[in-house]
Amino acid sequence: LLAAAFASAALAQTAEPAPPPADPGAAEQPRHETPSDFNASLTVYLWATSLSGDARVRGADLSVDAQFLDVVQDADTLLGLMGALDLQYKQLVFQIHPTWMHVGIDQKTAGAQGVPIRADYDSDTLWVEGFAGWRAIERAIGEPDSSRRFILDAFVGGRVTYLETDLGLTALSAVTLPDGTNLPAGTKVGVSDSEAWFDPFVGARVRIDLTKTCTLGLRGDIGGFGIGSEFAWQAAAFLSWKFDLFGADAALLLGYRALGQDYQDGNFAWDVIAHGPALGLNIAF
Repeated sequence: LLAAAFASAALAQTAEPAPPPADPGAAEQPRHETPSDFNASLTVYLWATSLSGDARVRGADLSVDAQFLDVVQDADTLLGLMGALDLQYKQLVFQIHPTWMHVGIDQKTAGAQGVPIRADYDSDTLWVEGFAGWRAIERAIGEPDSSRRFILDAFVGGRVTYLETDLGLTALSAVTLPDGTNLPAGTKVGVSDSEAWFDPFVGARVRIDLTKTCTLGLRGDIGGFGIGSEFAWQAAAFLSWKFDLFGADAALLLGYRALGQDYQDGNFAWDVIAHGPALGLNIAF
């Protein structure tokens, strides 16, 4: 018996201790990625542009009413091109957003003295805007540990507009332009003009994660304030769907954008709303 007791004690000392019992809730703990202080993304868009409003070039007034289907039939360039670079550092947000658009319109209009003329109008427009803002609200949607978010950013920025126009005029009867050019009936002349101006603006944007992969984005701003345009405004709404693109975080965007400006400077005026659906691709890096 004594030998057996010593043998049992020796076995107890050489055996490895049993592992602690598993935490029954460990497998159910949610996994969260630690958000980075710095985030960046690049978006490129195609913009199916329509135009509505009035323009004036060298005193010749032109009604601008080109819906997208008309633009498809008549314009040299069918779609506007847009891009956006978004940066975020902690609560600070930044964006640089260029847009280019070319439109051609052919119509009859009234000349400087009310004499009918035919106007062949081509315009190239470049908008370059940027803003700096503050992430005012970021909250989880649903459960506190949910990955879905509601985000509100407020921002201030500025938009540079460069508009270059070529206007081919065919006088249907005799007319004299404001600069003294005499146009006998049937005379064809070409006039060109370009304008550049700056509009400050203030605005906000909202991001709502509808699901883990689908997000609604809204943006609006107002500006001009008589510094450039008398008044300028912009509104946009987009739905995005996240997916994996060769290992990169990407999203497909579909939405609608509208940009209105009321600008006048002597014989030049641009009181036009550019609007239409847009399709984009976003890549985060």
